Formats: sequence, C-alpha cells, structure tokens
Amino acid sequence: MRVRRCQALWPDAGPRGRRRAQAQQRYRERRKQRFIELEATLDSMSARLAQLQGVQQQNQALQEQMGELGALLRAKEAELARVHSQLAASSEGGSADTPLAFQDGTGEVRMNRIQALVCVHRPELP
Repeated sequence: MRVRRCQALWPDAGPRGRRRAQAQQRYRERRKQRFIELEATLDSMSARLAQLQGVQQQNQALQEQMGELGALLRAKEAELARVHSQLAASSEGGSADTPLAFQDGTGEVRMNRIQALVCVHRPELP
C-alpha cells in the first residue's frame, strides 16, 4: 500500500525517490506513535500527581492534628505533675485544704481519680 501511495504521489520519482518517500512515511508513523506514547505517559503522570497531592494534603492535616495532640499532651502532663506535687505535699503534712482538682477543657473544675482515692482513705481532705 505504501509503495502504491508513494507512486501515486510521485509517479516519476524513480526507485530512490520512492525509498525516500517510504522512509519519510515510516518516520511520520514513528513520530505519531511516539506522540501517542508521550500523551499516555502524560496522562499517567498527571493522575499520579493528583494522587500525591491528595496524600500530601492528608499528611499536612495529620501533621497539624499531631501538633494539636502534642500540645494537649504537654498540658495534661503539666497538670498531672501539678497534681502529683499536690499529692506529695499533702501526704508530707501539707495543708489539708490543698486542692487536688484540675480544670478540664471547659474550665470546669473536676475531681481526679487520685483525689477520689485519697478522699476514700483520708476523709478529711475536701
């Protein structure tokens, strides 16, 4: 088919002209195929990029959440240390009216388990 097509385009081209025309036709087909492959690669990479951007957003949200949880943990650890020091002070003869309570996130003062256990064993504490 290629030979006929080339002959139809250049009937007086001769054998060398036909070979040249055939080579040009093969080159155009290879170039077209390469273009198709590059488009497929582009589509694949675009989909992968979108997926990675979603993962990056998820990662960022988790990093923010981890920072918030870390701050909350540090606050709770500080509160626990304060309660432990109050408990140690009260068991070493500190004043009986030393509060063994903490504020929760709403600002409400609540009795903790340590105080509840101490109150059971030492009813004189508030």
